[in-house]
Amino acid sequence: MPLPTLPRALRFTTILLLTPALMAANCKRQPEEEPDKVGDGDVQDVGNELTVVSIDPSVGKADKAFPATLYGSGFVDGATVKVGESTAKSNVLDPNTMDLTVPGMAVGTYDLVVTNPNGAKSTLRSALRIEAESSVDCSFARLHFGYDQAQLTPESTKTLDTYMPCYSATTAQIRLEGHADSRGTTDYNLALGTRRAHAVERHLIAGGIPASRLKSTSYGEERPLDRGYTEEAYAKNRRVDVYVGN
Repeated sequence: MPLPTLPRALRFTTILLLTPALMAANCKRQPEEEPDKVGDGDVQDVGNELTVVSIDPSVGKADKAFPATLYGSGFVDGATVKVGESTAKSNVLDPNTMDLTVPGMAVGTYDLVVTNPNGAKSTLRSALRIEAESSVDCSFARLHFGYDQAQLTPESTKTLDTYMPCYSATTAQIRLEGHADSRGTTDYNLALGTRRAHAVERHLIAGGIPASRLKSTSYGEERPLDRGYTEEAYAKNRRVDVYVGN
């Protein structure tokens, strides 16, 4: 017996209902992509990379050997250290620290190169500065001024010029203290002490001393060397005291 024929409208509706199911059955699920695998050789151990970070101290005196400590990473036994063209005696304490004996060097600024036995190298540019050894003690100087004057006298200028190589050979701070005698008002004498200190400061800067190393202060009449009221006492008190590294 033949099957009954569905009405055309009903057949169309049935097809619409079955189509999504048929399409889903025919679609194959795509496999999820696996994340990239990183092999052991793809990860770099930064801690083992040869790197020079700093040396302490970074300043030495000309023609004098001195001990120093080198800091960085990746140091291994047998590493060699070159300071300029000279070889420093070295001893690796651990991968981050090395003891050095820097040989006597001429005045100048030097690169430092560490080389491990496997040929790896690391350079620290301008790592070490060698300064001249001065025979002049410039830790203190006293400069006197004329009455109500802030200009350097010929004698004070000569003193500063004598000490200039010594000032240049150190990186220490230089303190300039301006003073005045007791004549005049307190405010005027403070201002006069400032002008005197600034006169010394300008001369040092003109001689090559960086302004960042100079600090000027005025005490006016507050700190006299001589508390008398004679011309001799006044002359002693009109001054600038120069201190280096104190």
